[in-house]
Amino acid sequence: MKLYDTLSTSPLIMLILIIVCPYLDLVLLYVVIKRNSDLNEILKKENLFELFKNALKEVQWQKIEYLLIIMLLLLWSGFSCVGLGGDTFFGPQLPNGAKAKYLRSGFRFYMLSLLLFVPLMAYFKVLNFYNNFVTFAAYLNLFGIFLSIFLFIKGKYFPSNGYNRSSGNFIIDFFCGIELNPRIGEHLDLKQMMICRFLMIIWQLILMMAWKANYELTNESGEPNWAITANVLIQSMFIAKFLYNEDLYMATFDVVSEHFGFYSAWGFLLLPTFYPLPILYLVKHSPIAGFGFIKFITVVAMGATMILLRFMNDNQRYMTRQTNGKFNIWGKPAKVINAVYTDENNKKVQTVLLASGFWGWARHLNYTFEFGVFLCWSLPASFESPIPYFPLFILLALLIHRVFRDENKCRIKYGEYWEEYCQLVPYRLIPYVY
Repeated sequence: MKLYDTLSTSPLIMLILIIVCPYLDLVLLYVVIKRNSDLNEILKKENLFELFKNALKEVQWQKIEYLLIIMLLLLWSGFSCVGLGGDTFFGPQLPNGAKAKYLRSGFRFYMLSLLLFVPLMAYFKVLNFYNNFVTFAAYLNLFGIFLSIFLFIKGKYFPSNGYNRSSGNFIIDFFCGIELNPRIGEHLDLKQMMICRFLMIIWQLILMMAWKANYELTNESGEPNWAITANVLIQSMFIAKFLYNEDLYMATFDVVSEHFGFYSAWGFLLLPTFYPLPILYLVKHSPIAGFGFIKFITVVAMGATMILLRFMNDNQRYMTRQTNGKFNIWGKPAKVINAVYTDENNKKVQTVLLASGFWGWARHLNYTFEFGVFLCWSLPASFESPIPYFPLFILLALLIHRVFRDENKCRIKYGEYWEEYCQLVPYRLIPYVY
């Protein structure tokens, strides 16, 4: 734990991640789209530095239409947060005692986006977009860096009326963020706009683009491509579930405790180009022999089950906190620990820690289910290349990091109540194993 604390708070480590991560994203996309995912052949001819240079050469900055697409989707995402109506809901109490207010319009935004973009995707050819996807990703990376700079400047000089902090170190503040819930005006919450809307719709459009690009490449066969279709369905269900239950996400650790800086802003913008890596691989590497209808049904059912379990897990905690512990789980009253912590205003705040249902099996079973979803949408790519599984490996490292991060913050926040919970629920991710 001491080594983790040292590494996770090191400005040097943060600076390395700020510099290296955008390049790694572009290199992976370049290898998949332009080099046929042939890692063995590539590494025989080029070292890593040469690979970086060749990936950057592939970026065509003069194609500003990709930047225009990003800007239009950004405007649509921002409008959806304030202009699509919906019921008002409040997030959990923040460290300063306030509660952020949101409009519940995520699923409406999702369905309207599909109604708008599916006909366009069906009408226009998208194979050229796929072939130039490295350029689109480069513009998205650049936008993420400028967004991080904007958040730093806003947090330092024009903070919203909410919980803000500064370490006094430029790198730490830039990487971790200064503002917890930055807003433009009273109603436009930047976390909701960037993560729940902008990120999710770009992710969905990339999935549809990849499926259509594969169809344009292989439509002569006339046979269903079950592998790539399974991948699209599982990821689309994941996105739809996320936006349908947007209020659950707005009550998670990412929103109520994670400040909005490079780590969150650029990190989440990476997801639409990194998480769909399996389907970007499948565009040129499917249909896959042996992946027929039976495997399609099996994998999609497994993915849907993992998504459902993740929803049930999150909903148990959300409803328990909304009802202050007066909630039945699996036909029995929820088992809770009545905890007290001190907020930033030095006031005592009462809350509950759920210790039954899924939260009685393991302290972070939600992360286990999330890993299961990612595994299911990676499986259609088969095992001919490790590239489709890179996001899964990165996710595993990220989730383990999150486990230690979450537990460290909970231990500081809840003290003896957290220790009591850990005694009741000794396992972190897998019951009876870890």
